[in-house]
Amino acid sequence: MQTKLTLRMDSKIIELAKKFAFKQGTSLSKLVSDLLELHINAETPSNDGNSDVEFEEAMQHPFMKKFVGAVENSNIKDDDYADFLEEKYK
Repeated sequence: MQTKLTLRMDSKIIELAKKFAFKQGTSLSKLVSDLLELHINAETPSNDGNSDVEFEEAMQHPFMKKFVGAVENSNIKDDDYADFLEEKYK
């Protein structure tokens, strides 16, 4: 089952991400989903070890390097984001 997810990012990053996804022949949603899946699989022990290699290869792409650590250094407070969402969906 697919569910909608709202993400907040710098508008320049979003535009670059959309262009990158288009060049890859995919959607931005699929691109983000695939990246998260690779990350989750890298954290989960596997029998074949391929997911770790795939994840590391994906993370070496210059586009993806821009995202590493983007959320960790965010100064957005949970309450501020909750207020934003409440106002957005009134």
